[in-house]
Amino acid sequence: MKTDQSKVPFRLNQIITEQFALIGDGWMNATSEADVRTTIRFQTVPETKAIYCKGLFEFFQKKSIFMLIEIGCMFEIEANAYQELMPDPTQAKVIVPQGLASHLAVITVGTARGALHAKTEHSSYNKFFIPPIDLTRIITGDILIENGQGTKE
Repeated sequence: MKTDQSKVPFRLNQIITEQFALIGDGWMNATSEADVRTTIRFQTVPETKAIYCKGLFEFFQKKSIFMLIEIGCMFEIEANAYQELMPDPTQAKVIVPQGLASHLAVITVGTARGALHAKTEHSSYNKFFIPPIDLTRIITGDILIENGQGTKE
């Protein structure tokens, strides 16, 4: 049975800063723009019927990372809806519909954007921010989480 992602009740119940680092003396060239590499990961927490979405954002110039931030958002899924995301309850697999995965990722990216601003406020690093991200290029289908993990880059 395919779950309608608009009918999956959830709530954001935890935000975790997994990593934040300023690497080296700063960026290499203050006049050059930085590139940002984005990785979105999904995990399950079966004990609490939660999906954990992490966003890793690595800022670099000329292939050298000078700043990174990784933020995780824990989304508690209503118990019956969580069960519907499991195609076979005897296996440790959860399928997160594309629409729901995108929605959780959008919340996570926005949270990371705010956390980055707070961490770099009043510093020269505050000129770098997480740009708008077309998550439809990253999340192109349902997310299969096996053994607790699923990743999109």
